[in-house]
Amino acid sequence: MRKTDEERSYSSHYLMTLSEALWNPETLIQSGEFAAAARGLYRNKVTAELASPEMYFALAAVTSRRRLVCVQWAITLETTMSLLAAWCVGMQMKSSDEITHDLTSLIADEDGRRVGFGRSFFRFLMHLAKQKSMGALSDHLSQVDDSIDIQTLKRWSAGQTLPDETQVRVIIQRCCPDDEERIMSMHWAMRCLSLLGYISESFVSNAVLHAKTPGAQEQCAPWPYFPFGYESFHDWAAGRLPFWCQYHLDKLAAAKINPAASLEGGAND
Repeated sequence: MRKTDEERSYSSHYLMTLSEALWNPETLIQSGEFAAAARGLYRNKVTAELASPEMYFALAAVTSRRRLVCVQWAITLETTMSLLAAWCVGMQMKSSDEITHDLTSLIADEDGRRVGFGRSFFRFLMHLAKQKSMGALSDHLSQVDDSIDIQTLKRWSAGQTLPDETQVRVIIQRCCPDDEERIMSMHWAMRCLSLLGYISESFVSNAVLHAKTPGAQEQCAPWPYFPFGYESFHDWAAGRLPFWCQYHLDKLAAAKINPAASLEGGAND
């Protein structure tokens, strides 16, 4: 997925701006000044939305590196979703494809049901491949490649395994070469969300396992809840992706009126 500098401009600009805004809080964290780091995050316009009040409180109350890990991952989740939304919005500016819709469809189907990211991606892939069934796709592919049989497709459809990049490219070349960039973008997003969810569940499990241990609630905060009080990874993703997409759309709209206002940092008033 090679992009021109222009196509990468918004997400790259946001990444650089965010990195600069995080530098001081990260330095304070390295020095063990956790309360000061929390204040720095909250007071900077670029980073203020990356944590909920509970997360700011948890960061300010950190007393050890071990305790830092839990709230640090919660902030990492929000940061990654914001970066994903920035990429998504930036891409949509340069393309007629509904990238935001594509990304949202990985989280929930048209009826709003939450399904696995691998299953959602496979449904998206089948739609663009324009095949009536998995059997039809398998037969179509068997003429050029025998590595993707019906059992492989069934495992993808059931969410038992994630679609492999090499095999996805075979399907693209055989069925929908004009949609390669769009499909591979969603494949990358699918793997990113799957990894975030997998790691996050370990924090949830750890918080639940030690729930009755004295001091565990403070140690594991904000877990077992996800950032901003969501009870599951899918609920969090479904709630925060639209938030961050709108956040970046608003930044882009402000930039059209006043280019200097886009992604500006500095302390909040």
